[in-house]
Amino acid sequence: MQRVPQQPAQYDRLIALPHIAGLLVALAILHLVAHSNFLLFHTLVEMLRIVALTGLFALAWHTRHWSGNSFLGVAGTAAIAIAGLELLHTLSYKGLAIFPTADANLPTQLWIAFRGLEALAFLVAALWIRRAVHYGWALTGFGLLGLALLVLVFSGYFPDSFVEGSGLTRFKIIAEYLIALCFALTMILLFRRREQFAAPVHHLLQASLLFNVFATLAFTQYISVYGFANELGHYFLFLSAYLIYRGVLVTGVVSPFNLLFRNLKMHEEHLAELVSERTAQLEQSESLRQTFFQHSPAIILLTDADGRLTLANPAFEKLANRRQDQILGKTLHDVLSPELADTAARHVHESRQAGRPVTVTETVNIDGHSRIFETIHFPLPGLAASDSGRGIIATDVTEHRQAQARIEFLAHFNALTALPNRNHFEELVNNRLAQGRPAGQRQMLAYIDLDNFKDINDTFGHVMGDNLLREIAGRLKSAFHTQHSVIGHSAGDEFMIFLGPVQSEDEINREIRTLYDLFASPFEVSGQLLTITISVGVAVSPSDGEDFSVLFRNADTAMYAAKAEGRNTHRRFTQAMEQKALERQGLLAKLRGALGRGELYLNYQPQFDLATRQIVGAEALLRWCHPELGAISPERFIPIAEESGLIVEIGQWVILEACRQAAAWQRAGLPGITMAVNLSAIQFQRPDLCESVAGILATTGLPGQNLELELTESVLVGDVERVVNTIKTLKQQGIHLTVDDFGTGYSSLAYLQRFAVDKLKIDQSFVRNMATDESSSSVVRAIIRLAHSLGLKVVAEGVETAGQTEQLARLTCDEVQGYHFGKPMDAEEFTALLGSRTTPA
Repeated sequence: MQRVPQQPAQYDRLIALPHIAGLLVALAILHLVAHSNFLLFHTLVEMLRIVALTGLFALAWHTRHWSGNSFLGVAGTAAIAIAGLELLHTLSYKGLAIFPTADANLPTQLWIAFRGLEALAFLVAALWIRRAVHYGWALTGFGLLGLALLVLVFSGYFPDSFVEGSGLTRFKIIAEYLIALCFALTMILLFRRREQFAAPVHHLLQASLLFNVFATLAFTQYISVYGFANELGHYFLFLSAYLIYRGVLVTGVVSPFNLLFRNLKMHEEHLAELVSERTAQLEQSESLRQTFFQHSPAIILLTDADGRLTLANPAFEKLANRRQDQILGKTLHDVLSPELADTAARHVHESRQAGRPVTVTETVNIDGHSRIFETIHFPLPGLAASDSGRGIIATDVTEHRQAQARIEFLAHFNALTALPNRNHFEELVNNRLAQGRPAGQRQMLAYIDLDNFKDINDTFGHVMGDNLLREIAGRLKSAFHTQHSVIGHSAGDEFMIFLGPVQSEDEINREIRTLYDLFASPFEVSGQLLTITISVGVAVSPSDGEDFSVLFRNADTAMYAAKAEGRNTHRRFTQAMEQKALERQGLLAKLRGALGRGELYLNYQPQFDLATRQIVGAEALLRWCHPELGAISPERFIPIAEESGLIVEIGQWVILEACRQAAAWQRAGLPGITMAVNLSAIQFQRPDLCESVAGILATTGLPGQNLELELTESVLVGDVERVVNTIKTLKQQGIHLTVDDFGTGYSSLAYLQRFAVDKLKIDQSFVRNMATDESSSSVVRAIIRLAHSLGLKVVAEGVETAGQTEQLARLTCDEVQGYHFGKPMDAEEFTALLGSRTTPA
């Protein structure tokens, strides 16, 4: 609805040209009266002021309950006391002969009294402009002050103000200057707080106070009460009173009425606009109601007192499979199936009996399908409950209830396997633990992790992986389906089984054997036979934990211990495992920030061409020296860095530092060598790897052909397209690629042919046992032949003896590294080695 536009107050018209003209005429008339009869002139001016002050008091008093104007409140309540004193001054003026005394001292004393009170009131009003005013207390206070001044004057205690023949006394002149000072201070205060007033009103108040100052100064100059100075002062006094009248009385009384009558016509016209607008809104509302009624998916119908349908929307037409003209005037039994009609009639009867709306949820059969409806049956207004019709609103909530059930299911069960999820499994296990705790029952938790499940996803796809998880869940449910077991699916490739009570270690071992037997035979998934092994951690309550959180943590620790020992096995939790896990966490905490603290550094192990015995490369090896723990083996902290993800930041630094050092050797004129850097699987999988390495080469100035990245065989198994693209991009930068620890993992001719690697590095375990183990010697020989047949070079690591060197030379190995040729050393030692180019025999 449109609001009535509010008109601004006509403050800018408080003083207009007609007002000024009228004021000049009034001054002229007063001037004529003054020169004809000064006593009449004086009486007129004073009475006009008294009327204005009385009006100011009336306005302030009658608006005290709703006006927030503190200035008006103080000045207005004081006005009545000022007016009373001024009236006595007027009546006591010399020549009126109302009071017995005929001298001019009494009226002058009364003049000082009311003018002082007036100046004080305006000053207090300006000071209190932002405070709330208690009108009763203000009126009482100014009234008592006025009365006190009156008593002082008539008791003779008030100082003389005028002496016949001598004129004004010193007291009177000083008092006038003080009064003028009060008015001037009031002007300053009002100027500083001018935001409290409309601008025109503020201007009128300031002008009124200014004329008050002029009047006061004029009243310090006369000798005779009929003199010109006295006359001039009264002209200023008259102007001051007129400005107060225009600024306060007209603003507070006349202007609102003018505004009211001036806007009356506008309000009448606007009322017509509102009626028109409201009519349009009602029409629009009716249209919206009709639209809602016609398109609402809820069934809406009304019946009369006899149960005949008087209104039905299209949703009901669809349910009844009838047109509107075949529905209206009929009963529910005429248009619905007997089952639906009986159900609706029963609820209508319940609503009629209750005399209020009845809400029910019911399942009904429609065309052979069960549907759930939430229905409200309500009475329509009538003369009596028995005479009123009925209304029905029925909403099909079948899909909503199914969605709610699905949400409830997903909150407690894994969507893929329908097994309890981690949270629900925890609730079930804690309940079982609580039940068995009083009897001291032993119960076990087996935490199962599928070994290398990622390889199945990468090789066969996630759909095949999901189907395998379903098959595994099925086998677990078939084997552990008793009331003493709970099976859960914690995460993608992790399951949990809670069993109890278990009476002995033999029973625990028997349950574990049952579990492993489930994975002994392959799983048939989408026509494929898939074999997978498991690593299992076992924790037993109450010795390993009395609630799920502790039991699960310990089983998780045992499971990781099983994985660390080669997978496809199980481990029982021990306190030693917990201590090891705590140590691992402590080491991880220290490893965080080790790079920033400068605790990590690189050593370099030389690589030699076996034919020329010349240095051709160096492998950058990461080292960690902790200020408290000392040197920490890479075998301890690198796996932790990989598991925690810290290897990404650390590995980036290793490549940067190794490239920087290799470039520094080149700039120093030392022989150009290849810098080999190990690349973790996590680093290789990052989409920004190629861009990051290119940036490092550009920053350090090292040519790409002088950088060699060593990859483990596991890196090359997985997303073939991604691996091919990454290797291709790295090769385009001139970077060499080496397969590290070849022969210990997924050694396959297929990926060597598919991926453009440059070297194979034989794992040191084969090199170490060449002289004593014929199988190791055969593996080394086979790797060298395979590599050379594919045009690849071979590097043997861990060469520690001259015999191993000669044997590798006979097998035509290309490059070697190991303690026989040089131990890992810092950059300074390696610089000296490069300069001497010395090699062992």
